[in-house]
Amino acid sequence: MFGGQEQRLSCQSFLTLCANGGRGAMRFSLDESVWTERFSLSRRRRTSGIRIGWLLGLSLMVALLATFSASAVADDDDDEPPKSGEQEEGFLDEEQDEDLPFIFRPEDTFIIPDGEIKKGLDRRVMLSDEDGQVVVGRIHVEGDDRMLVMMPDGKLVSVASKDVQPTDRPFEPASREDVEKKLLEGKLKGFKTRRTKKSRYLYVYNCSDTYAKATSNILETMDDKMMSFLKKMKLDIRDEPEFPLVVLMFADRDAFDDYRPMPPGVGGYYSMITNQIVIYEDRELTDMMPELALRSAVSVIAHEGCHQLFYNVGVQQRFSQWPAWVGEGLPEYCAPTETGKRIRWKGLGRVNNLRFWVLLQYREYRDREDWFQLRDTIEAERLSSLGYATAWGTVYGLHKSRKTRDKFAELMRDLAKLGPLEEPPEPGYYFTKHFGEDYTENRKHVVKELGKARKSYVDPIENQTYIVAVIERSGLGFNPSMISTSPKLLREWARETMGELADSGERSKLRYQAFPTRTQARQALARSRR
Repeated sequence: MFGGQEQRLSCQSFLTLCANGGRGAMRFSLDESVWTERFSLSRRRRTSGIRIGWLLGLSLMVALLATFSASAVADDDDDEPPKSGEQEEGFLDEEQDEDLPFIFRPEDTFIIPDGEIKKGLDRRVMLSDEDGQVVVGRIHVEGDDRMLVMMPDGKLVSVASKDVQPTDRPFEPASREDVEKKLLEGKLKGFKTRRTKKSRYLYVYNCSDTYAKATSNILETMDDKMMSFLKKMKLDIRDEPEFPLVVLMFADRDAFDDYRPMPPGVGGYYSMITNQIVIYEDRELTDMMPELALRSAVSVIAHEGCHQLFYNVGVQQRFSQWPAWVGEGLPEYCAPTETGKRIRWKGLGRVNNLRFWVLLQYREYRDREDWFQLRDTIEAERLSSLGYATAWGTVYGLHKSRKTRDKFAELMRDLAKLGPLEEPPEPGYYFTKHFGEDYTENRKHVVKELGKARKSYVDPIENQTYIVAVIERSGLGFNPSMISTSPKLLREWARETMGELADSGERSKLRYQAFPTRTQARQALARSRR
């Protein structure tokens, strides 16, 4: 390795970070999540600056993965965490359960009906909305003494059965104009809106116009292709969503949390309760790590866009309980982003470089041949960052393989029948029903397809812009130098180092150059030092 000291995590440390869903990694400061190699004023004090080598790549990527792994479907969870069996470390265990950031309680109380669960069957009721107006709602699901009711704006409310009145009046979804007006009269007063004539979406934002436009471009680029993909699997879906697809975009993290507080590291979410995607423009990260910020934003937007579309065209019913591996693996399969020379939505079913990177790091530190833990992922009730990566790999392999592609479509049609709050069968039921109980054979199909995918894989750590900065001294001695992905850190380092030289009476000059890969940046710096 060129210069500095390379630090490596043990396999155990890597698994611990992944098992915590990146939460541990998110405790690193932003400075520690940037790839930086720094060479100090003294040759004897040549140091690794801010966590370099594989450890830095891991912290950066796990932090990023935690952001869009944690950008989950928000719902109300039971007080009692699900019990876990003996899972492979890195997927789930009981001690880790409380730290996993993938399911959150809404800000307001939302009580899930219990007892004998009955489907809504298009029954309607009269009830008061949040403004005190009497409206017609449609029963989504009903328990013994409580029900979830779909409101005209697409939100779900939890009400006591005694507080509603049955009616034969029709349920009429609100228009996009009515939804927009209601949103702007509440907590989002003063926000801008954006919509196109043919769009299914309503964008409400106080972020920059650039970020809002980029978000709409990603979602609308995905939209029609996603619908075609779902129809090819012969899923019984609606041609158009019943409600406007609302996307809320906030200017910064503070505004995002003011709307609804979220744990650190959550970059966005889709809420099954409000039917909204909620995201924010991370300007601090943009200044610190421009490319990482853009990649993270694209990934979160694409992933949450998949969730929202699935719930609104009939692939999933809100509060239906899909197995985690397909519920999260499918959006990861549908929403890969380009992490090479261009940063964009790559297209449905393409290699997800970010998830593949995690799998490859895990494989490197596994002693056993069965590094791809198919069964543990299939049976996990919640997923860590490693679990998300394996879920993506599982869906990728099953859908790409000619031997399992039709079975995967059958699985999807079966899952689409699941109603809200239906008691899920034992873990692994749907997988073994459609693919059989031979996990070893199924694993071979998946790993074979992942092997083919290596040809299209682009290392997301290696392939980002690296800046080489060298401070040329007027006196004798070693010229301080630095390689970093962060313009902000480079500015701060140059200011501090050149100040030290000035204090000692030396003149200095800063020169820098950007390179598209880490290898090229290291080679250029090595040449300059000869």
